[in-house]
Amino acid sequence: MQVEQDSEDLMLKAGAAEIDFGLQSGRLITSESADFSKWIIERTKYIPVRLTINEKKYLRLLEASLNVSEYTDKIDILSYGNKTKRIVAQIKSLCAILSGLVLSSDYRAGQQLFQNKCFGDNKEFYQKIFEIGRRYKVMNPDKMRNSYGKFMYLLQDSAMPEVAEMLGFDLVTPIRTVYSVLEEHGLLHVLEDEALEVATREIVSYGKTRAAVNREIKQKERAVEWLANNYATSDLPAEDLRQCIYSIGDNHAYLRFNRDPCDSMLTYLKTYFDPKRP
Repeated sequence: MQVEQDSEDLMLKAGAAEIDFGLQSGRLITSESADFSKWIIERTKYIPVRLTINEKKYLRLLEASLNVSEYTDKIDILSYGNKTKRIVAQIKSLCAILSGLVLSSDYRAGQQLFQNKCFGDNKEFYQKIFEIGRRYKVMNPDKMRNSYGKFMYLLQDSAMPEVAEMLGFDLVTPIRTVYSVLEEHGLLHVLEDEALEVATREIVSYGKTRAAVNREIKQKERAVEWLANNYATSDLPAEDLRQCIYSIGDNHAYLRFNRDPCDSMLTYLKTYFDPKRP
């Protein structure tokens, strides 16, 4: 067992060129590694980056602010006055609640953000928090069921030209994806490394022994570490690179649990049922 493990470590250190891709179970595609690279490069343009610990703190503050906000009541039910001004006032009110919660949760960080600054000076902070909320919802469609509708109405209204002009900036920014993060730091070539297929592979236990599953888990962990340690830079440290790799794996897992059952049901229907004989 020790000889086998040492052999696999040497393969990873040699550039992952000799990693065993013969484990067909759990592979997402059956094409060659070059085709996998093209496929994953396009795929990562739509895979959000997993939230960090600090981003999760901001997410909780956003959810708390949305829960107490009366945005839809004040905008859609009330009919008096100028609607554009009401929208701007309610958006600023929500941002003020966010600012207060940030200040109360971390006084020092809150002071640095808001002391002697006006609303427009903190546009990057508000854009970041709203992007975190949207990114989280993409990865977890079953979450934020009560507040996400209100959140979307707010962001849609903020995109109106007259509202954006009064706010002074746009609240909506592109969602951070694996592709955009790697492109920003000049690391798109990571997606062309053969080890990425092992590092993001779905490990399915059906029809396998426990030893085989453990072996695949160890292969996957070593591939992740190899990629993180060999491609990390001062701008994108190993921990952030791991986040990108794990985000691809998260997306594979989500699709397996939500798309694959549909494929299985279609297979059962075509196999066991005749459309001409109800």
